[in-house]
Amino acid sequence: MLPILFLLLTAVTAQAEHAWDIPRVDRGPVLDGRLDEECWSACTPREGFTQRDPSPGAPSSEQTILRAVYTEDALYVAFECHDSQAGRMVSRLRRRDASVWKDDNVDLWIDPTGSGMELYYFSTNPRGVKYDALNGPRGQNSNQRWDAHWDVATAVTEWGWCAEFEVPFSNLKFDFDPSKPWLFNAGRVIRRSGEETYATSVPYEHNMFYAEDALHLCGIRDIAREVGLKVSPYSKGDYRRFPRASASDDLQKGIGMDVDLDIG
Repeated sequence: MLPILFLLLTAVTAQAEHAWDIPRVDRGPVLDGRLDEECWSACTPREGFTQRDPSPGAPSSEQTILRAVYTEDALYVAFECHDSQAGRMVSRLRRRDASVWKDDNVDLWIDPTGSGMELYYFSTNPRGVKYDALNGPRGQNSNQRWDAHWDVATAVTEWGWCAEFEVPFSNLKFDFDPSKPWLFNAGRVIRRSGEETYATSVPYEHNMFYAEDALHLCGIRDIAREVGLKVSPYSKGDYRRFPRASASDDLQKGIGMDVDLDIG
């Protein structure tokens, strides 16, 4: 009887440790990487990440504080990354969907179905470079061509760096059930030491996308899932000159726009 009771208590404790109630707020933060908006004080932060590599199960060598809130339209996640050697951070300015994991970086994934079958992944480095992908179970079959409508802002300070993510619910496709918690995990990499840490304990033989290691986001309710629309106007020019072939210059001009549509 005692061993069974012990196993039940262990299971209940583990479930409680993985549950994270996040509050709904009327207004999300201004994305500037500063974390000084009132909404961030409404949540209960998760402090202290756990290493997966190089010392599995050990506390992170640097403090990371994770916060999350949501509005009717979007989920907001903030990372506060303390670094005792902030001057040694590795961060390069890259184009979207470039390899931010070669730098110091933070990342997160969301599964609003709670099934672990479709994982929406977002990442950035201290320069604010955006990377996203749509992953299958345990991170398999990653679709890196998937581009969501989301935003992130970062700020580098004398003690480290911060990142603020905004993920509109219009990017996520699912049948909403407020009784089911969302699956979620978040991580941080300190590139100079190769340290890989997460908000929950992730065994070395796993990666961050294992559903059994995920946090359960509780309390999400009354959200709107609408059509996501992004319109990007552009202008371009092409100047060519071939002195030996023609005495005249060739200047071509053009304007247009790209339209991206997400049906939630």
